[in-house]
Amino acid sequence: MQPLNGGGTDRGARDHSTWSSDAATLADLLRYALWLTFLLSLLKSSSGLSRHGTLKALAGASGLAWAVSLGLLLLAWGRGAGDELGRAQIASALALAVCGLLLVEQLFRNLGEGSRWNAKPVCLGLGCLFGFDLYLYGEGLLFGRFEEDVLSFRSVAHALALP
Repeated sequence: MQPLNGGGTDRGARDHSTWSSDAATLADLLRYALWLTFLLSLLKSSSGLSRHGTLKALAGASGLAWAVSLGLLLLAWGRGAGDELGRAQIASALALAVCGLLLVEQLFRNLGEGSRWNAKPVCLGLGCLFGFDLYLYGEGLLFGRFEEDVLSFRSVAHALALP
């Protein structure tokens, strides 16, 4: 029996570390799913995008990016993360950040003049949240690693960005 703190053999420590990393990734995917669903519901109720098919395209792109991210996470659980799989996971997280920014932009653009003032705090906060993730995952994909300082500041940036 392995201690919960990851002590014992190297394999036990690696398994515990991998499990907690995968749980954090799964929680992050759930957070993205909730934010994207929230933005899509606001878009649906506030604009005429549905008659042009744009809303369906945005929902499809967001859903596809989320499904690919979840599929890559499940694949990593089954096989263990490798370099190619890790880069694909970073690329899918980057796609989720881009979808989030796209939805925020469409929401703000399609609001009436009177409603924009009320939506500015939400759009600004979510724009900062997705923009920070765009920077983080873009840097991770470009250099093949995450900067520890930026990664450790992510939770603070997300907490500060929310209205």
